[in-house]
Amino acid sequence: MIEWLIAGLVYSLIMYWLRFKCKLTDVQASAWLVLAAGVLVRVFDLDFAYGAIAACVSYALMSDERTLGPPWEYAAAASTACLVFALFNETLVGIGGRLGTFAFTAVLVWLGIKHAARSLLKAANS
Repeated sequence: MIEWLIAGLVYSLIMYWLRFKCKLTDVQASAWLVLAAGVLVRVFDLDFAYGAIAACVSYALMSDERTLGPPWEYAAAASTACLVFALFNETLVGIGGRLGTFAFTAVLVWLGIKHAARSLLKAANS
């Protein structure tokens, strides 16, 4: 599982770079990330999960810039997506629907954590 988390963090940085440094759209960045991960999985005979995690992370990181802003938020959302993937990998079958559901859940969880942290900081400063 730790390998999946590391892969997810690397994918998040690549996704951020593709979107904001290379100026690709969220769909283009996701497509390039998943294509590259798929090729690497095949060429190096890696576990299919690494390709699935790339897809799951890329789906989560297609969120609007107002939802996920700086790179650390990308990394946090990607980590959450990896955790959701690891916990529920055997629960649902398929690729797009399952990974999309995991990505959606991960972004909602991350936004909940972010909102709770802001509320706690605001209350502590009052």
